[in-house]
Amino acid sequence: MGDPFVIIGASHAGVSLASTLRRRGWQDGIILIERQPGTPIQRPPLSKSALKDDWPEDRNYIQSAEWFEKQDIDLRTETSVVEIDPDNRTVTTDKGDTLAWSKLALATGAVPRRVTCPGHDLEGIHYVRTLSDAYGLRDDLKQASNVVVVGGGYIGLEAAACMRGLGKSVTVIEMADRLLARVATPEMSRFFENLHRRHGIELITGDGVDRIEGNGRVRKVVTTNGQEIDADAVVVGIGVIPDLDLLSFLGEENVNGVAVNEHCQTGNPDIYAIGDIARFDWPFASMRVESIHNAQYTAALAAHHTMGIEPPAYEAPWFWSDQHGGKLQSVGVPMDWDHVVWRDGEDEDSGAAFAFRSGKLVSVEAFNLVPAFMLGKKIFAGSSSVTMAEIEDNTNDLRLLMKRKD
Repeated sequence: MGDPFVIIGASHAGVSLASTLRRRGWQDGIILIERQPGTPIQRPPLSKSALKDDWPEDRNYIQSAEWFEKQDIDLRTETSVVEIDPDNRTVTTDKGDTLAWSKLALATGAVPRRVTCPGHDLEGIHYVRTLSDAYGLRDDLKQASNVVVVGGGYIGLEAAACMRGLGKSVTVIEMADRLLARVATPEMSRFFENLHRRHGIELITGDGVDRIEGNGRVRKVVTTNGQEIDADAVVVGIGVIPDLDLLSFLGEENVNGVAVNEHCQTGNPDIYAIGDIARFDWPFASMRVESIHNAQYTAALAAHHTMGIEPPAYEAPWFWSDQHGGKLQSVGVPMDWDHVVWRDGEDEDSGAAFAFRSGKLVSVEAFNLVPAFMLGKKIFAGSSSVTMAEIEDNTNDLRLLMKRKD
């Protein structure tokens, strides 16, 4: 038996890598190091389902504690890596252990961006990244009537929708001039603005947070433009920063993520970077992608390369978001488009945006419109030749286009 494969971070990417290695026949040890306590969790429920009292804790787990034992994966929680020595192929933990490795994977994920305005340290300000974060917010919501959400991205909007469903008065403040400005087309932004307003959520765009006021505990949020909003709790969702604290040995070029090749190898061929921190060369751009699909896909690339087997087929990034009882499903990345085709669904709570560049599909964002999402996946996979003109023609049923055999 050789030295183990050490994975830093029991994120979706880290657990997926360990699982794929075992499934593909890795016989040596696997050590999975995680600084958070308890069974590793999946993050999508934290901004929605986990805020509800009737949501069982084990529904948050990526895998059960028993699964790690059955797979012979040495899971070490409440453990932080304090040093990585690539020359001697060791990592040292805060428990005083020095662990040798044959392969090393960095799956450290990301940490939330934090507000820095006056009042940022008041009680009642929440970030939702860990299970304890979600439970702290859930407990706070029992006494809260007015909630302010800072950030109109997917995390903020999911939390806003969930809290509105719990009967709270919710206001969303977004610095950009529209919701989801970084990750969605303007057409889909308008759709979500209408959706949230129909459900009674106040939206403030083109404005930031000047200060948060309160006597020990938050009581009011004052925007840059001078609006004053009563708040018993504040939820901050203004994006994340890749967790690169340990990775200075990789070089100064790793500022916004770790540059990797097509196998997710770093400059050291025995060290992989996967998930949120990996800056991967996608066909459309070299960039980080924050999604479950990216975590699983990059983990599979690393595992297959380690085992010397054919890599998984390319899949365009896909993503989902649950809001107000509906589901967004998107595929591709809406960037550098020059034309957007909007297709209405069967009611005002459904629709899809198809974004194109020079007639080529770059993304599909579909809310409660599964045929649009599935058609997009087929086009990206090369199994459908449906054109922009056919999608633009409203007489063409998306369900029939999706089912068409080319």
